[in-house]
Amino acid sequence: MKNFLEFTTFDYPGGYLEQLKFLPDSIDDLGKLVRLNIIHRTTLEAGNVGTNSDLRFGDMRNISQFRQPDDDYLVTAAAI
Repeated sequence: MKNFLEFTTFDYPGGYLEQLKFLPDSIDDLGKLVRLNIIHRTTLEAGNVGTNSDLRFGDMRNISQFRQPDDDYLVTAAAI
């Protein structure tokens, strides 16, 4: 279980480490923050149907075509 308390190559926040202390303590609030800032590519592809029919992840029509492959280039937490 100790490995869950350590950063890895992909989730190390780099120069943003200090900013982590400003994240919400509530798991529900933290989940909402993540949900509104990171879009899974299958949700993006499906658009405003299925799990996003209520627009809980935002309106997929507002995501520019050139921004859709961001996760291919921003593969670490610090890069995001």
